[in-house]
Amino acid sequence: MLFRSSDVFTTTSFIVEFDDVSGGGPDLFCDPANANSTGTSVTLASSDFSGPGVYHLEAEGGPVDQFGAFIVAATPNTAGVPVSQGLLCLAPPLGRYTPTAGSAQNSVGKFNAAGVFENLFGNSSVSTGFDVPAALPDPPGGTIVAGSTWHFQLWYRDVGGVSNFSNGLSVTF
Repeated sequence: MLFRSSDVFTTTSFIVEFDDVSGGGPDLFCDPANANSTGTSVTLASSDFSGPGVYHLEAEGGPVDQFGAFIVAATPNTAGVPVSQGLLCLAPPLGRYTPTAGSAQNSVGKFNAAGVFENLFGNSSVSTGFDVPAALPDPPGGTIVAGSTWHFQLWYRDVGGVSNFSNGLSVTF
């Protein structure tokens, strides 16, 4: 089909926004986390509410070249349990987004020179952090559904062979 310069075209565009009608959204707990070898704590951040299978977690403030993975649970433990140098702020059963959970659920990464957590397995839409899939690792198993609340932390190695945890982030999907 050929068009002449005198032809007129009309374009219609739409912006779609989703309201989090559940009143939830990301909330921090166990904040701030214990300091690591850099003298700061690892802090979680997240994308705007976007629903199950389309949610992004970020972490920053970590020690350079140290590895970590995101963990998830249905219940937080806001008092935290001391583990190595940090506080585990999730109650069992908790799942680990690691290679054993499956390739789409692999959040393993390491901190870059700026202390930002970079995903090593292509499970991030922006190369840093992790895109949380709707399918949960086992345990706890199942699927993230609209209206459910899940709680996240980053478990990471620190210099000297110890481990630590980020603060916690609660998300109502």
